[in-house]
Amino acid sequence: MITEDLLRISSNQGSESVENDDANSNYTFSPGGSMYFVPVCVDENCKHFVDQIFDSLEAGLNLYKDYGRSCGYGTRRSAEKQDEDHTVIKEHNQDFVPEMGRQFMRVNREMSCISWNFAFDAGTANIGTSKSFFFMKELVGGYANVGATVRDFRNFRKDLKEYVGERDAQMIVEKFNAKKESCKSFYFAYDLDKEGHLTKLFWVDSVARRNYELYGDAVSFDATFDTNKYNMVFCPFTGIDKHEKCVTFGFALLSKEDIPHFKWAFDQFLKAIGRNPVCIITDQCPVMKQAIPMSFHATEEFPATKHRLCMWHIMEKFPVKLGNFISKETDLMEKMKKYTWSSTIEPDEFEKGWKSVLKEFKLEGNRWLWEMYAIRTSWIPAFFRDKPMFCLIRTTSRSESENNFFSQFHRQSDTLCEFYLHFESAMDKQRYETAWLNQEGSSTIPATITKLFMEAEAAQVYTRPVFYKVQQEMVALGYDMRIQTIGPLVDGIKCYEMKDVMLKDQVFKVKLLGVSDDFKMMENASLKQTNIWFSFQKSMNKTGVILEKLAYVEKTVKQLVSDLGDDTYLSKKAHIEMLMGPHPREDLTIHVSKECSNKGSGTCPNKNQARVDPNVDINEDRPKKKKARVNPTVDITESDDDRVESS
Repeated sequence: MITEDLLRISSNQGSESVENDDANSNYTFSPGGSMYFVPVCVDENCKHFVDQIFDSLEAGLNLYKDYGRSCGYGTRRSAEKQDEDHTVIKEHNQDFVPEMGRQFMRVNREMSCISWNFAFDAGTANIGTSKSFFFMKELVGGYANVGATVRDFRNFRKDLKEYVGERDAQMIVEKFNAKKESCKSFYFAYDLDKEGHLTKLFWVDSVARRNYELYGDAVSFDATFDTNKYNMVFCPFTGIDKHEKCVTFGFALLSKEDIPHFKWAFDQFLKAIGRNPVCIITDQCPVMKQAIPMSFHATEEFPATKHRLCMWHIMEKFPVKLGNFISKETDLMEKMKKYTWSSTIEPDEFEKGWKSVLKEFKLEGNRWLWEMYAIRTSWIPAFFRDKPMFCLIRTTSRSESENNFFSQFHRQSDTLCEFYLHFESAMDKQRYETAWLNQEGSSTIPATITKLFMEAEAAQVYTRPVFYKVQQEMVALGYDMRIQTIGPLVDGIKCYEMKDVMLKDQVFKVKLLGVSDDFKMMENASLKQTNIWFSFQKSMNKTGVILEKLAYVEKTVKQLVSDLGDDTYLSKKAHIEMLMGPHPREDLTIHVSKECSNKGSGTCPNKNQARVDPNVDINEDRPKKKKARVNPTVDITESDDDRVESS
C-alpha cells in the first residue's frame, strides 16, 4: 500500500519540506529515504546563525541549550575541537518532543540553587518532598516552571544524606566547635565509647542560659524517642516562662537510659548553667531517681535539688494496681483526689485523709498504696505548699508537651546533622512566639474589672496569663470594700477604717536585659539574599499587570544576568557542603552512634518475649503450662508490685 508520504517523495524526490501535525517541526526525506526533522523555533532570541559572535564559549553553549529547550530536544556537551565551519546544521534524525512533554526533558530538569535552597528549607521545616514540590509549583506558577520533578526533589534529599554518611557524628561536633568559636557563651560536650562511637552529646546556647537565669527554679526532665536514625534519646530540660509557655534550658542526646548516661547529662547541665535547680520533676524512672542526687547534691553555695515525682503518672496507676471496679465503679478516686491533689491542706491533714480513705475501702493491706505513702514527700502537693516555686510544676506534662512540639520537626530517619537543623527550626519557632508575646504584652494593657489600683498596677507589671489569675483572685475575694487604716488594739478591740476605693500613686520601672544571639557575630549571606528577594517583590508589586513595566523589569533582569557572567556559582556538591557543612579535613575520629536499644525506640526486646536458643529444637513437644487459678479471696498483702489486683 502506497502511503501519502511516499507519493510526495515520488513527486518531489524529497526536496519538499512537510509541516508536522503539531507545528513543532518540519520534516524532509533524503534521496535515500531517511527522514530528517527541522525545528520550528518561535523564540527569535534563541536562534543562531553563521558568523554569530559570543562573549565566551559558555555563552554559545547556553544559547544552543536554550534553542534546544525552545524546539523540543536535549543537548549535551561531548567533544571539543577548534575549526572554522561556517555552517549551521538544523536537521535532526529524530522527532522533537511536543510542547506538553518538554517540561520532563532532562535539559529542563536542572535544579537551580533556588530549588536546592527551597527543598532544603522545606526539609528543615519537616515538610515532605511531595508537599515541597507542590509548594514550589504554586510559587513559580506551574509545574512546567519548577524545573524538576518530585523524583528530583527526593534525589536531592537522598544526596544530602549520602553527603553526610559516616561523617555524621564528626560533622555535628565540628559544627558545635565552630559555634563555640563564634559565640563564647555556647557550651557543648560529648563522650565516646572505646571504639570511638558517639554515645553522649549535650549543648546549651546563650538564649537557653538566659532563660534558666530567669525561669530555672523548676525544671521538668523527660526523654523522647524517634528523633534520629540512631535511636538516641533526646532529653530536653524544660521549664515555664512568664507567659506560662514551655521554655527550654538545655539539650542532650543519649545512647542509653542508665545511671552513667543520665548522671553525665546532669553534670554537664550543672557545669553549663552554674547552679542547682530548686526542683526537678520526672516520672518514676528508678535510674533518674539515683542519678539526680548524685549530680544535684548540696554544695557550699547551693542547696540540694528536690526531686519531685509526676503526680499524673502515679494517679494513672491506681486502676492498674487496685483494679478497675474499685477505681471506676466507686467513689474511691474522688475521695482520694481530694487529699492528693490539694495544695491548700496541711501535711497532717493529708495523712489523716489518706488513712481514712484506705480504711473506708478496706485497702490497709495494699502494699503499693503504702509504698506510695512512704514516698509522699516526693509527690503530694501538701508537702510543697510552703516551698517557693514548687507549685509551678506538679506533672511532667510540660516535658510531654515539649516532646510533642519537637516531634513536629523531627523524623526517625534523620541524621544528627539533619536533627540539629530541624532542632534549630523548632527553637526559632518557640523563641519567635515568646518574642511576639513580649511585644504584645508591652504594647497593650488588658482590661480591668475592678476599680482597685492594685489591679491596674498588676495589669502593667504582670504578663497576661499571670494577670488574669491575679484578677480572678481579686474578683473572688470581693473588692467593693478595702481597709484604709488599722487602729491600735484598745481593750481587746481593734478598729478598722474602710473605704470603697483605695487610691495610690506609684510607678514601677522594669529594665529588660537583651540576650545576645549566636549569629549576631557572623555575617549571614542568607540575610542579604532575603533582603534582595523582598526588594524584588516590592518592584513586582509596583509593576502590577502593566505590560510596559513588566517588559522593563524583564529586560533589566536579563541584563543583570548577563552582567553577572555565565559561570555557575556553585556545583551541586559545593551547594550541599554549604548547606550541611564541610566534610572533616582529617581522618574520622568520631564515629556515628551504634543503633541504640531503648525502651521507647522500638528496638528494645520485650522482657516477656521468649528467647530462642539455637541449640533447642523449636518443634519439640513441650509440656503445656497449667493456668493458675485466681482466688478472689486472696489477701492483697501477698500481691507483688506488678500484679493487677481484682476487687
